[in-house]
Amino acid sequence: MLHCSGLGAFATDPEKQLGGSRLCLLAAQERYRFEPDDEWGPGYDYDVFDCVKDRMLADRELALAAVQTHGARVDRLPLWLQADREIAMVALRTHAPNTRWHCLSEDFWDDREFVRQVVDRAGRGDLIRYASASVRADRDIGHLSVLNSAGNALRYLAEELRSDAEVAWTSLKLLHHSVWHQKESSRSFKACTQYVGQSLLSDATFVAEMVRLNWQWLQYLNGEMQTNLAVVYAALDESGFALEFVPESIRRDKAVVAHALASGCTCCSDGQHRNGWTQIADFVHKDAVEVWSDRELVMALIRQRGRMLKFASPELRADRNVALASDSVKFASPSLWSDRRFILSVALTRKICLDWVAQELRTDPEIVGVAGADPC
Repeated sequence: MLHCSGLGAFATDPEKQLGGSRLCLLAAQERYRFEPDDEWGPGYDYDVFDCVKDRMLADRELALAAVQTHGARVDRLPLWLQADREIAMVALRTHAPNTRWHCLSEDFWDDREFVRQVVDRAGRGDLIRYASASVRADRDIGHLSVLNSAGNALRYLAEELRSDAEVAWTSLKLLHHSVWHQKESSRSFKACTQYVGQSLLSDATFVAEMVRLNWQWLQYLNGEMQTNLAVVYAALDESGFALEFVPESIRRDKAVVAHALASGCTCCSDGQHRNGWTQIADFVHKDAVEVWSDRELVMALIRQRGRMLKFASPELRADRNVALASDSVKFASPSLWSDRRFILSVALTRKICLDWVAQELRTDPEIVGVAGADPC
C-alpha cells in the first residue's frame, strides 16, 4: 500500500487513482514511499512524475510543484515549460546533480551565468557539452567544468581553451589521478591526451612536463615529439620502460639506452624490475651496434635478460666475464666453447650441453661427465 501524508491511502497504480489536477498537485507536494509489505519492495521511492499524466503537466502550477519535488524529471514537461526560467531555477536549487539538464531549452545553454551555476551546483563539468560555442569558449566556465569532471570536460571545450596551458594541465593532472586510482575507470591513457590542443602537443616544454607526470603518454605523442630528446629523456627520467615507446632510430642511441637502464622501473623499490615478464632490455634495438659493443651496457642488459648475449658484439661474446654473467651462456663465442677451463668453470654452476662444446672436446671424459645427457 502507498501512503502519503494528508492524502490517505492509494492503490499501487497511482495514475488510475490520481485523476484530478488538484489531487495530483497535492501529490506533487509530497514524497511517496511504499511500505515494506508493498509489492514494489521496501523503501521504494515513488516519483511524483509517475503519479501524473503528461497532459496534466501542461498545468504550470502542477508542473512547478512536481519539479520542486522531483526536478530530475524535467524531460516529462512540455517544451514550453522546459524553456521556463523559474522552473529551471527550481530544478537547479533542488535537484541539480540528477536533473536531466539536456532536456531544457537551448536558450539556457547560451546563458553564461546559468551554465556556470549548473556546472557548479550539479558538480558535473561534463554538462558543458550542451552549452553554446561561445559559452564553451569562456575560460572561467571551462576551468570550472574541468575541475568538476575529473578533467574529462576538456574534450567539450573550445579549441582555444584546449590549447590553454593552465586549463589543459589541470585536466591532465585530474585525468592522470583518475586513471591510476579508479580501478574500473573507463578512461584510457590515450583519452587523457587526445583532447589537448594541437598547439600544446607541439610544444616540447609542455609535452616534457606531460610525460614527467605520466611517462606512458609518450606513446600517444606525434612523431616529432617522440623524437625530441628533451621529451624522451623526461619520460625516461620517470621510467626506463618508456624506452618501449621511443622510435626505433632513438632506441639505437647508446646514451638513451644507458639512461633507460639507469632509471629502471617505478614499480620496484630498487628500480630493478621483477614484476611480470617484460624487461627494459627487451626494448633495445637488436641491430644497435653502438649499444651491443659497449661492455658496460651489455653487462647490464644480460643481467636483465641473459639471452641478450646473442646480440652482443663478437668481441664481447668472446669475453669470459661477460659470458659468465649471462644465464644463457650457450650464446657465448665458439672460441670460449673451445676453452676447456671455461667449459669446466661453467659446469660448476649450471648445466651445459655437449652440443655447445667444440667438436674436439666432446670426447673429453671430464667434460662428458659434467655435460647433460638431455638434448639441448
